Amino acid sequence: MAARSQFLTGGIALAAVACALAGGAARADTLKEAMAMAYASNPQLLEQRAYLRSIDQGVAEALSGWRPTVTLNADASSVHRSGYSVNGNGQPSSWRQERGASVSVSQPVFQGFGTVNAVDRAENTVLAEREHLRSVEQGVMLDVVTAYVDVWRDLAVVELNINNEQVLQRQLDAARDRFAVGEITRTDVAQSEARLSQAHASRVAAEGNLQVSRATYQRIVGKSPENVSRVPPTEALPTALDPLVAEALGDNPDVRTAAHTVDVRENAVAVVRAELLPDVKAVASVGQFYDQTYSSDEATVYSLGAQMSVPLYEAGGTYARLRAAKDQAAQSRKALERVRRQVVETATSAWESLTSARAQIVAYREEVRASEIALDGVRRESEVGSRTVLDVLDAEQELLDARVNLVQAQRNEALASYQVLVALGRLTAADMGLDTPLYDPSVHYDQAAGKWIGSGVFSDDGREAMRPAK
Repeated sequence: MAARSQFLTGGIALAAVACALAGGAARADTLKEAMAMAYASNPQLLEQRAYLRSIDQGVAEALSGWRPTVTLNADASSVHRSGYSVNGNGQPSSWRQERGASVSVSQPVFQGFGTVNAVDRAENTVLAEREHLRSVEQGVMLDVVTAYVDVWRDLAVVELNINNEQVLQRQLDAARDRFAVGEITRTDVAQSEARLSQAHASRVAAEGNLQVSRATYQRIVGKSPENVSRVPPTEALPTALDPLVAEALGDNPDVRTAAHTVDVRENAVAVVRAELLPDVKAVASVGQFYDQTYSSDEATVYSLGAQMSVPLYEAGGTYARLRAAKDQAAQSRKALERVRRQVVETATSAWESLTSARAQIVAYREEVRASEIALDGVRRESEVGSRTVLDVLDAEQELLDARVNLVQAQRNEALASYQVLVALGRLTAADMGLDTPLYDPSVHYDQAAGKWIGSGVFSDDGREAMRPAK
């Protein structure tokens, strides 16, 4: 009865998998569609775009060093003395009222080249963060690929396990019939029962893995997977490792981020050094003042001049920050070398994984072919008594293992090919030709960098910077 229940459960599970595989026949998810959905809605990607927009504001802040500051000052006061020593006119001896307003303008003229280097630092920071955004985008796209091929693999493995469970159930039924007529022993029946229970456990584990993969897919893409299909490996790849590594060192966004960071740190050294140089400003002001003591007195005051300050000694604080900036620049240069080595490792690892998966697919296909022939032969020999029930069970398990291994190798090949694209810096929405509006960071930069005034910002998802796909 327990075995019958397992067979019924396996049949229900097969129907469920069939629904998962074919239920979305009217609406299937291709890999590119999944990528497009993630590109438009993945929180990690939207978060990084918003952060880049905040970095754009640093350019406007740096450019403000060239601009004048305008200040309005106003004051009013009234002073009375409590004593009333009356003078000859009969008025209080001390009483006055003052009020006035002025506008002053200060225009930087020379700041030790600090503004020049501050602008360069801000612009290089923007370039570094743009490359980092590209790196994050590639990471999200690779997560989509991984989730997609994992769902496909787990669906295939569940289906293989269900089919195996049903085959073993039929074999157990046949073994019981043969035992009833004395062809085999009780031991043979027990072996069939044990193998069916093992298949049931394997199928349950495979279904659990599938649910985990589906949950991961939904987290990354934003919806449940529907009718996924096998992903072939991408073909737009170098033909050898050496050109792959050379291209990766030039185009990988992590390398470019690190290179721009070196420029940022060098600019930071110059910004701090500028604090040791003279600072010159042109200043102008105009004011209207009113003084009423015993009679009204009004005056309009104009002034125009220049101010220069020369730092002589800043208690050592500026020099300490200068030394720290130089050390940080040295750190960034070493970080660039570290990232370059990591990219070489990543590119090599992805390439070797790809070539290994390709070789495994060839081997596993041959194993599946040979296992199918072997199973057919063992079954025929078992019917004439030259093979045992255990021999048949082992042959079926070997065929299942070969098929599962082939599915895993096909999954690995597809994933490794996209990992190679990541190393090359080509796994972006634009490079993949996704049918979705593309985020253009220059749109926000052009609007924000030159702003003199205003507090308005883009919407949270940055839709204002989306442009139609070409």
